[in-house]
Amino acid sequence: MAIIITDNLNAEHVISSKIDTFFSTFAISKLLKKSNFYKKAGFQCTIVLKEIFGLIYSGKNLFRTLKMNPEYVSFKKNTAYRFLNLSVYNWSRLLLLLVTAIINDIDKLTSADRVSVLIADNSLYDRSRSKKVELLSRVFDHTTHKFVKGYKMLTLGWSDETLLKFLDSTKGLPAQYLLFDSWFAFPKTIVNVVKRNLDVICMLKISSKIHYFY
Repeated sequence: MAIIITDNLNAEHVISSKIDTFFSTFAISKLLKKSNFYKKAGFQCTIVLKEIFGLIYSGKNLFRTLKMNPEYVSFKKNTAYRFLNLSVYNWSRLLLLLVTAIINDIDKLTSADRVSVLIADNSLYDRSRSKKVELLSRVFDHTTHKFVKGYKMLTLGWSDETLLKFLDSTKGLPAQYLLFDSWFAFPKTIVNVVKRNLDVICMLKISSKIHYFY
């Protein structure tokens, strides 16, 4: 039993050390401030986020930990819920800044000959079994050619032929191409992308109203 406890403590120490390194490498505290994460009193946002990270990578559930083992974290339940739900905190911007920093860090380690590409996709998020979900509607599934209950999910990703990271903006990202399917292949869209110094890879629309010259 003592050996198991020691192993668990060692594993948690390793996880904590790696999280500290990650937060330091990517200057998470600065990214939080840029994303409007401020607290006038109590625990700093960086500390709360770091401890939540630790729970995730230790395989612990936040809700159960706060209820059954509150001693595992230094803050109370109300602090955690305010941190996760406060509307002034711009989580979308935080994720974008963090992913951009990670991608630029990865890009420095790869060969200049390796192609990096942005990938846009309009996917179906199927919620056929749901009954009362906010903004749920009937959408067309282009795979089955049927209408189903769910959402249309527009996703944007960055890839260097090996890794794929999901984004919600292209600002500040190294990329030579934008890849998408014929759903987005309108002449105006392609022209606007080219104006941003990106080449386009896509299947062209088959339409009697659009004519291509090559």
